[in-house]
Amino acid sequence: MGAEEEDVGDDGGKADLRSEWLKQKVLATLKVKAEKWDELDEEGLFPIKDFLDSTAECLFITLGERDKVCTSLKAPTQARKKSCFFMKVFAGF
Repeated sequence: MGAEEEDVGDDGGKADLRSEWLKQKVLATLKVKAEKWDELDEEGLFPIKDFLDSTAECLFITLGERDKVCTSLKAPTQARKKSCFFMKVFAGF
């Protein structure tokens, strides 16, 4: 496992650089503070982990009430505030 894939975080655990890249893109796109991302609970982190580690093709991130970051693998039916999405591109397309 090279430095490109994993890095040791402050807590002694392994931090996934892919999720850190995703975090930076979301913060810049939605123009929210890092504290909002850090407030994600396990339910909010599950779609991100699933997107990065499985065959899930899309990840949708929206802003909810009070600029709460909301994550989902399905497109939201209503988005009243800013939102963004990430899609995997497969070889052979």
